[in-house]
Amino acid sequence: MNEIPTVPTYYLAKPQPRERAWRNQRGKKTLLSLTLVCNCEET
Repeated sequence: MNEIPTVPTYYLAKPQPRERAWRNQRGKKTLLSLTLVCNCEET
């Protein structure tokens, strides 16, 4: 990768077991926020 994206695709595509548990608690709100931000930026 030449440039590191703000949200690494490999992290979202292949979450580790420990990360998955963490995302279950905080990730849902984070992903929701990221989705809203991405939609706003695209528009």
